[in-house]
Amino acid sequence: MKKYNIILLIGVLGIVLCACGQKSSDIKPEKSTKTTSAAETLVKIEKVEITKETVFSKLKNYLPQNVLDNMPNFKDEGLDNKETLYLWSKYEPNSDNFIHKIEFVFNENGFKQYHYKNYSFDLKENKISKDAAEKMVENFAKDFINDGNQLSFVNKPAYDSLYEKDVVESWVAEKNNKEYIIMVNLRYGYVEFSTTEEKTN
Repeated sequence: MKKYNIILLIGVLGIVLCACGQKSSDIKPEKSTKTTSAAETLVKIEKVEITKETVFSKLKNYLPQNVLDNMPNFKDEGLDNKETLYLWSKYEPNSDNFIHKIEFVFNENGFKQYHYKNYSFDLKENKISKDAAEKMVENFAKDFINDGNQLSFVNKPAYDSLYEKDVVESWVAEKNNKEYIIMVNLRYGYVEFSTTEEKTN
């Protein structure tokens, strides 16, 4: 019996020693379970860092300060078409209904779409001229659109669902088979909407 135990012990020790001596190159690494966050993904776009802090900081030139001061919630979300959404918002108390929100969408080429949606937030009138709005459009393009400083915008109607003559005006530019639209609310003095789209004709 003792002899059997000794043989068994030697066998166990042999297995342990073999396991300890196994070459690291023979050990298969476990698959990483780490997922890439939206922020990490966006850092790689055009090798330009597009963080929520960068975007939000630039928005002070295009939205009223009290709007930015009342955006307590933020989330980023990967969309099905390899796009990323940045969403700032404020909800009604004890409700899932928005008071207002800011949406930014990015894809592998950078900026794609922006929209400030106001449902019930109390904004003060801050009327601006079309000349001032056009300057705002040019600066917005430089801040958020790749090669935005090379675009020439023309004030003309676009996006019927948002356009309202002398209230919400739109500026349109075309380049490299793409159409760029930026819309400004003249009554309240802010950029309301912007999109970059492939031309269909």
